[in-house]
Amino acid sequence: MLKLPIEAVDRLTARINDEWKAVQFYQSAQIHFADMNYDTIAAFCQAESADEIGHAKVLQDYMADYGVIVQRESPEMNYSFTDPKDFVNQAVELESALDDAYQDDYKALSDYPNVQNLLLQFLTIQTDSVREYLNKQRKLMTLTSEFEFRVLEKEIFS
Repeated sequence: MLKLPIEAVDRLTARINDEWKAVQFYQSAQIHFADMNYDTIAAFCQAESADEIGHAKVLQDYMADYGVIVQRESPEMNYSFTDPKDFVNQAVELESALDDAYQDDYKALSDYPNVQNLLLQFLTIQTDSVREYLNKQRKLMTLTSEFEFRVLEKEIFS
């Protein structure tokens, strides 16, 4: 039976935990913005959370195919957001850190092309995600009032 090397197990487990951390982040944002009646941002965050669950599932299923059952950490849900700009700034940090981690994993696992093949899809996903949030960050950069956020909410988060 083929086995995943321990280094791959450790790295993929860390990424699964990162993906679940992202789920918690986007769920927190969804709750926060729904409470503030930012319906478009809340719906956007709900969709982002669902995407992150899908990412975690792909990784978990891959490991399960090799007989590895992942022991997940339970991240704390201590996220707060002052406004949409703050949310996007935090999302850029979160997605950039995950992008860096996937890049590091890809390089570190160069002796395991089957695992690298899996990681390629996540490198693409993360690069696209970082670019998306940088674009939102640029659009929000000059906004300062709640009125401005509400006027541009649909344009930025649809």
